[in-house]
Amino acid sequence: PYSAQACRGGTVSGVDIVLCRYDSGEDAHAAEELGLATLGAATGASLAHGARLLVVADRRKTDPSGRTIDAILTAFRG
Repeated sequence: PYSAQACRGGTVSGVDIVLCRYDSGEDAHAAEELGLATLGAATGASLAHGARLLVVADRRKTDPSGRTIDAILTAFRG
């Protein structure tokens, strides 16, 4: 659903993540809203950095304080 060149998904400390690679930074930034739309009612974020898009979703409510999501986003930003 992300219309990317390549995407991979996984879990970090109970939080679902999807990392996608796009042809350009503009394409990745344009996909941020699509990433947010995939969250539904889950707490999460969609963040583009360069030609990559990271979507993080706490669907299992394992991160009530948001610290894990914050740590993942901080690491992604570099």
